[in-house]
Amino acid sequence: ANEVKKLGGSLLMETQSGKGSRFMIRLPLSLSVGHAVILRVGDEQYALPMPTIEGVVRIPREELQQHLLSQEPSYLYGGYKYRLQHLANFVGLDAGPLPEEEPTLPVVLVRAGELSTGVVAEEMLGTREIVVKPVGPQIAGIRGVS
Repeated sequence: ANEVKKLGGSLLMETQSGKGSRFMIRLPLSLSVGHAVILRVGDEQYALPMPTIEGVVRIPREELQQHLLSQEPSYLYGGYKYRLQHLANFVGLDAGPLPEEEPTLPVVLVRAGELSTGVVAEEMLGTREIVVKPVGPQIAGIRGVS
């Protein structure tokens, strides 16, 4: 309930003996709920909205390393060429070496209009329903932040 209030919404619970309970969550129109894939880079977690995701592939670490070290890192999948980029680079972190302990790494294939990117992450944590709300004007102009 506290989290809903922090978002500017309300939570209503109705209980009828022998029939059960009904919960109603109301959120402001400026908020939306959507599904996202949760990725990890270092100690940080990031969400990629499901509607932009074409698919997820697991690429052997050695093969992925070769792709990333090439002049123009890319990966061909399903007849499309995806430009490879480590998620850390999108969010201003150092990508660092790929984890040695992982034999394969997830690459999330994202398409936005004519742009196709393979987002490399250290770990895919699964999918979740997330609440999306507008960011403040202080950070709204930062590329990649929403």
